[in-house]
Amino acid sequence: MRDELIKRGISREEEYELLEAWKRQTEEKALLEQQYRASESFGISKLVWMGIRWPLTLLSNWSLRREGFIRKHKERLYAIGLGILLWVFMFITIAIELEDYERERQNFIERQDIYEWEINQYSPEEIAESRRKSIEKVIATVQANQTSGISTYVILEKDTLPNSEVTRLRELNMNNIRDVVFQKLTEPQPYDRIEIVLVNSRDKDY
Repeated sequence: MRDELIKRGISREEEYELLEAWKRQTEEKALLEQQYRASESFGISKLVWMGIRWPLTLLSNWSLRREGFIRKHKERLYAIGLGILLWVFMFITIAIELEDYERERQNFIERQDIYEWEINQYSPEEIAESRRKSIEKVIATVQANQTSGISTYVILEKDTLPNSEVTRLRELNMNNIRDVVFQKLTEPQPYDRIEIVLVNSRDKDY
């Protein structure tokens, strides 16, 4: 190679300068490549997908840090962490929904059984008087909770009745009330969820 350079009239000093320039150029390219890799990102859409399918993400891309993809390495860890949290949240939400559904189903069955027993044991007047007392208890509970600054959820056939309109429950046909259920959303709070179930849902348009 040196003979070729001599033929071209390139001295050792020029050869050294050319080699140094080539080394600097190579080092600059390597530095730019390193900086590019360190700052390269997966992008939002891919990160979301990585988070959703975090078990598969966990099994891949283990060499990102070693290959210089610093930002991608961190984003991968964040995606896995957020994906795990998302899955946990989803499982907890589903479990709560299933528990609520099962509780509502059991309550419905119990209400059906109790109501059928009541109409066989008591007269319509006695049932109406019992429901009237329950409605008065609802009104008294809501008013007492308002005084204490506690919100009360009054559910009439799956519709939430504003606390300010609770006295209108007196206008209901008492014999059309299947059941009045008092519940506590948090212990040891007073009753803060009251469900009124009608025999005929059209009666709620009082």
